[in-house]
Amino acid sequence: MEILRRHGIDIVSILTVGRGLQDHEIVRFANDQDRLFVTLDKDFGELIFGTRLHSKGVILIRLESFSPDRLATKLKALFDSEVELEGNFVVLEEEKIRITRIKS
Repeated sequence: MEILRRHGIDIVSILTVGRGLQDHEIVRFANDQDRLFVTLDKDFGELIFGTRLHSKGVILIRLESFSPDRLATKLKALFDSEVELEGNFVVLEEEKIRITRIKS
């Protein structure tokens, strides 16, 4: 996370604000903070699409293996790209990015 902060990305770890929060509480926190959220947990797809829970946007990391530095590099590249993150469920994979619009 420090790498992203050094690049000017405003990032907050849920571990520093609410360890043990339920998934829907994490989405609510992100919404209250007007933030996208980044996760490794595929269950958020079901939460967002299955229950139609509102979210500003989600980035699901689906990399085969990564270090904190590699993850930060991939996220920085995504943030710097022209990919529309707000209002979308973005799946960041090794060689591609999948985007699904979140219906509000």
